[in-house]
Amino acid sequence: LTERLEIETAKASDHVFTITKALKNILIENGVSAEKISVLPNAVDPSKFNLSPKDKDLEKELGFENKVVIGYVGSFVNYEGLDLLLEACSILYKKIGNSFRLLLVGDGAMMQKLRRSVRFLQLEEIVKFTGRVSYDEVERYYSLIDIVPLPRLGLRVCELVSPLKPFEAMGTGKVLITSDVAALAEIVDDGKTGLLHRKDDAKHLAEKLKEAITDSEFRERIGQQARAWVCEKHSWDVISSRVTEVYIRLLEEKK
Repeated sequence: LTERLEIETAKASDHVFTITKALKNILIENGVSAEKISVLPNAVDPSKFNLSPKDKDLEKELGFENKVVIGYVGSFVNYEGLDLLLEACSILYKKIGNSFRLLLVGDGAMMQKLRRSVRFLQLEEIVKFTGRVSYDEVERYYSLIDIVPLPRLGLRVCELVSPLKPFEAMGTGKVLITSDVAALAEIVDDGKTGLLHRKDDAKHLAEKLKEAITDSEFRERIGQQARAWVCEKHSWDVISSRVTEVYIRLLEEKK
């Protein structure tokens, strides 16, 4: 019912903004005119995402020295695919040993299941759970992260809606590795601004993680290109100007 009401509202509107191309396509399929739909994606303020140096004290405290750190910061919910990430790390661990660490910052409904999976997969040596941390502490943990995985599952909500996390990761120059659900695939230029893995495929995710972990020059290049792309295409200044342009045009048409 909610979706039907949203579609009827879109049909009756002078103009519609959608957060992704995938959502735009859904509206078009349901009879909303393509000409009056603009994609207004998420964005970041690049000035708030500085390339901060690693927090050496925290790195030492966690035992992360000389390790490549894969890190997820956020809610532990089913659709984020964190159990898939653990499976991929298990595959990776068997291939390249303990040259990397997995840092999981946050909490949520999946926490206990994930902890059980770590024990079952015998990953205690490489996985660190921090639990929920204060906002002030997040930056310290984030500074240690080299690779940000977003292995979202092939569910409808993941196909249609894009979170802020990928833009934040790219804004800080991290290597972003996401599943190829539609909403994320339209953000990442595979091999240039990040890496895409086949959704729901732990083995393919492990391959992409290995590619990033074993090549430091590749990580640096991808991170720099990602940050440059976000600053140029996905700052709030750039995105918000699209709204202004539409309002000006609509007001002129109404005169």
